[in-house]
Amino acid sequence: MFDRMYRRDIALKTCHNRFVTALNHQGGWRVNGLAHRLLGWEILSLIYLSDTHVALKTAHSRYLSAADEDHRWQIYGGADRILGWEVFEMVEVEPGRISLLTSHGRWVRVGAESLGYPLLGDAPSQRPECVFTRVFL
Repeated sequence: MFDRMYRRDIALKTCHNRFVTALNHQGGWRVNGLAHRLLGWEILSLIYLSDTHVALKTAHSRYLSAADEDHRWQIYGGADRILGWEVFEMVEVEPGRISLLTSHGRWVRVGAESLGYPLLGDAPSQRPECVFTRVFL
């Protein structure tokens, strides 16, 4: 039976010891792992849709989305409602550490530093850059 909290504020820390942040840069709704500190835009609302499936709501009241636009697999933070691309399977790798699987069957990972640590939903298998530390607020 589903008995978890329906909604909980969290932050996600990357393998680079930085926080995931959702920015509205000229309507681009970028999501990356650049933040050194935990401020407002790094707070996400974890919305439990079932025991294993979640949606993540940003400080802008938008949802993270794993849209496959032009085969870039970038995670955006601009969806105004929860549909298929906004649902992630949350897998607990170890206590306090999770990975997120997109509706496309790909793992969310942190991209290269040279690209600004973007969040991408393109990893075919779990690897270290796909694991996030879940910080409850």
